[in-house]
Amino acid sequence: MNLIIPVSRPAGNHTKTKDVLISHHENWQKQHWQSIRSAYSNAPYFLYYKDLLEPFYKTGPDQHLWQFNHELLECIIKEIDLPVKIEFTTGFIKNPEDRIDLRHVLTPKTHRRKEAVVSRWESYYQVFQGRHGFIPNLSILDLLFHTGPDTLPYLKDSAEQITFLSK
Repeated sequence: MNLIIPVSRPAGNHTKTKDVLISHHENWQKQHWQSIRSAYSNAPYFLYYKDLLEPFYKTGPDQHLWQFNHELLECIIKEIDLPVKIEFTTGFIKNPEDRIDLRHVLTPKTHRRKEAVVSRWESYYQVFQGRHGFIPNLSILDLLFHTGPDTLPYLKDSAEQITFLSK
């Protein structure tokens, strides 16, 4: 299930990304948390991480989408002890030469999207594996709830297998 956060754009289609707000016209937080709990309550590490993640699904009415995403990302980075520091840019660099550019892997604009392909995914136990088989590349929450402290080693191993393809 895709967990999509409804947004409001104060300036319509001309709203800058930094100004996009989370819309609270729907009770998306409750729906998202119920979906996560339903899918993962039997996962080995759900009870361990649920108290860490549940507060993100009780956000206030004026929170910006970037702020929610950034805080959740920072929380997960800290929890898995990933040695990275998130920095904000002060300007747009069209073709950065000194970094791996993932902007076109993560974009919702399908005409610009590149696909990150992992040549080999190691399987790990998933609670729904008996019905669907192992499903790779679901989400960081799937990996965290199923592998717990082995999340970072799994990601490091998978990162060695990544290649990028244009769609």
